[in-house]
Amino acid sequence: MKFRNTKAVKLVVGYFNSDQKRFLLPPSLETDAAGNAHGQAEVILASAMNLKELPRVNIHTYTFQPGENKLDLGKGKVLILGFIDADQTITPRDVGYIDAGEKAAIDWLFY
Repeated sequence: MKFRNTKAVKLVVGYFNSDQKRFLLPPSLETDAAGNAHGQAEVILASAMNLKELPRVNIHTYTFQPGENKLDLGKGKVLILGFIDADQTITPRDVGYIDAGEKAAIDWLFY
């Protein structure tokens, strides 16, 4: 993906929480030395989306300085959700958006 921006931006990307080969794996410093070249290694919003018949989605952001930029994410399904200002702060957190069946499966751990 190639793009040009006149001010610093963050690209918001949703990674499916799955190890299936059809989904793109999220950035990882354990397997990729450049896995945080744009500040993308940290999950910003965990369990942020739940799409029908797909795994939950974790949100990461990639920071880019002004100019012409290029991002090669590799092969696999991923969501490109858009751009926000680079200075916009998103507090990292677990949004906890899970369906009722998963909630019931998790609840027993805490009772």
